[in-house]
Amino acid sequence: SRGLGDVYKRQIYRILKPGGSVQILEFSKAEKLIEKPYKVFLNNFVPFLGKYVAKDEKSYKYLAESIQMHPSQKELITLMESSKFEKCKYNNLSFGVVSIHKGYKI
Repeated sequence: SRGLGDVYKRQIYRILKPGGSVQILEFSKAEKLIEKPYKVFLNNFVPFLGKYVAKDEKSYKYLAESIQMHPSQKELITLMESSKFEKCKYNNLSFGVVSIHKGYKI
């Protein structure tokens, strides 16, 4: 069976005009240089801030977990290409903490 993500990918591709592009700004996998300290920050400091600033530790813990479950930059490129997007590429920002993925409908 196909997941909801498959439906979204097909719909995004379907509504784009030929030559149109999709650009995805999303949390990503941090580069090796900061990978370990970033995980400590994400798993400890982010929930701590959520608990004391937003009074919602649970949501911020979920945020940290969901960021870590997100596909890597290369995995997202593979998903885009499997959805017929072409000339797919990504640019890391903030040492890969976030990235911009881009693909075209040719």
